[in-house]
Amino acid sequence: MRRFAPLALALALGACMSPAQVREQESHTCQGYGFSPGTDRFSHCLMYVDQERQNRRAAAARAAASSSTTCTYGNGMMFCN
Repeated sequence: MRRFAPLALALALGACMSPAQVREQESHTCQGYGFSPGTDRFSHCLMYVDQERQNRRAAAARAAASSSTTCTYGNGMMFCN
């Protein structure tokens, strides 16, 4: 479980980062796992991290669509009830 902490952090931060920053974080995550840039394993790690981020985003969208919670955005904050 502990080894997936960098992945969880990268996925969580992906919502408020530019695409370039997300890719940099994903690259850093894979390097942290010991994969070297330019190798097949590094590429596979990047693909895995990217797919997991997309899966989590889709799951969050499905959960939001099926939720009866109403959220509004105002004054730079989101309010949900």
